[in-house]
Amino acid sequence: MIRRLPVCVAASVVAVCALGTAAEPVVVPHGRLETLNGYTVVSVEGTPEEMGTAYGKLLGPTIQRVVKAVITDGACKEPDARANIIKASRVMERFQPPEFIAELKAIAAAASVPYDDLLVLQYFGDVRRCITGPGSASMCCSFAILPPLTRERVCLVGRSFEYFDEGVGEYASLLAYHRPRGRIPFVTITWAGVINGWTLLNEKGIVCSNNTAFGAKSQSLKGISTCTMLRYVAERAATVAEGIELVTKGPRACATIMLVASGNPPDGAILEFDHDKLVVRRPEGGFVGGANSYFKLYQESAPPGRKTSASETRTPEGAADADPYWGRIKAARDLALGGKGKLDFSWNLGGAEGVPIVSISLHAATIDATNLRFKVSMGKTPACQLPPRAFRLTNRGLEALKE
Repeated sequence: MIRRLPVCVAASVVAVCALGTAAEPVVVPHGRLETLNGYTVVSVEGTPEEMGTAYGKLLGPTIQRVVKAVITDGACKEPDARANIIKASRVMERFQPPEFIAELKAIAAAASVPYDDLLVLQYFGDVRRCITGPGSASMCCSFAILPPLTRERVCLVGRSFEYFDEGVGEYASLLAYHRPRGRIPFVTITWAGVINGWTLLNEKGIVCSNNTAFGAKSQSLKGISTCTMLRYVAERAATVAEGIELVTKGPRACATIMLVASGNPPDGAILEFDHDKLVVRRPEGGFVGGANSYFKLYQESAPPGRKTSASETRTPEGAADADPYWGRIKAARDLALGGKGKLDFSWNLGGAEGVPIVSISLHAATIDATNLRFKVSMGKTPACQLPPRAFRLTNRGLEALKE
């Protein structure tokens, strides 16, 4: 059991606790819901079924609200789109790790939400990129800064998560601590009901995050979904090399630019991939990062005039200041190089000027992977303009930090 779970309360009490409003921690077998540093934190442990049941009991009303906003009244609002998306989801379901499917089924039962809708919530972006017809659809930035650019030879990660959230982030933003039986414990920055999330740190100091990539030649429903791959790595990898191996073996689904970084020893890599191909970019001069454009897979640089972010255009090829990095990642690298030897946990890397797309910033994080610390701003758009709140990942779960 999680060592911080000494008591149990009735499920009827849990059901009326709104997310983040409980004055005292709410505890059920294998799970705990509490507020730390003003943010909602859920902690679960055990088998997939045990974790899922606890998670669903603790967060049920909010999960229902998220599913309704994002899936029922969102991506699947039109009947034709819903039928198309659910049909595609059932294809992708067959390729997800079975323990995650078992956990989701337990959540659906405990939270009283349709399993099909909860499943689509985990990977609706992937499904919509892989289908044609009703419901189809064709953001984010992450980077690792390593010695000699950092103080005390640590690995620092900057993370800016952007998307269109249907207002969900204001009531469902969540830090979720998972201690899966037989796997590596981890924390993820996510929403209630999304068990993988978008920015993860495990007890070995591995950080995983994903960015949607554009310009791929191969998208497929027949693979581990983008965000599920993050959790798959976080639960299993103790080194960057192990993370790369897991993603390489796949099977992969959609076009993604994925960061895998490590604090012990400091290391990092960007994995550019789609369903068929994968290339790995390693740090250069203590920096590696990615946003939504491929640097190596399918293209080495952006075409002249190519829009690379909401506000920047790539310098025409052949110009004197042409650079393999551009746009938001160039801004992040310039920050890293400008702070050489001084960069530490006090810097607001995920919210630094030029890094986030401000209008759709849902969370901004700085992670000290070496010392298992992170600070994050979330809960209101633009998140990058909010003061970050700090936490440490321990062998007992999350604890709040004062900066």
